[in-house]
Amino acid sequence: MIDAVPKLAAAHGEYPSLLMTHLAGRTVLDDEGWETRVPLLARQLVAIHAVRPAERPREHVALTTADTVVTPKGADAAAWAAAIDVIRRPAPP
Repeated sequence: MIDAVPKLAAAHGEYPSLLMTHLAGRTVLDDEGWETRVPLLARQLVAIHAVRPAERPREHVALTTADTVVTPKGADAAAWAAAIDVIRRPAPP
């Protein structure tokens, strides 16, 4: 259920985050069980896109700038440079 995944209010950190990022478990990337997972994911996407919030979400806010990004040690420098270039673009509508 969508309501079961609330946003945490940044009371314990600098930025809000999704509860899902703090739950135990792992991401399943193999093909085993895909026949069961795909219909479940599809139904969840239908439910997500059916949500009509009472008020509009806040305007886009960048949580970092191109000048403050720190590329993690050992990360793919080219991929991070491309991501930083995206941050330099104007905010989405």
